[in-house]
Amino acid sequence: MAYQLYLPQEWAKDRARRRKAGVPARIKFKTKQEIALEQIRWAREAGLPGGVALTDADYGRDAKLRRASRSRD
Repeated sequence: MAYQLYLPQEWAKDRARRRKAGVPARIKFKTKQEIALEQIRWAREAGLPGGVALTDADYGRDAKLRRASRSRD
């Protein structure tokens, strides 16, 4: 339904590496959980039906992401 490249923080801070790889300046570091939360919000705003979201334990440790996943608004 959605995808976004995860840019590790070490890459996000390395201007030479970003330039060589062609990473646009507008792309900022975000945690994987922040990216997932944006995707959940996008899906809701797009009117996609709710369903099951599968994640690994790393995502499950993020209380904000868990709350957003359970929210129906």
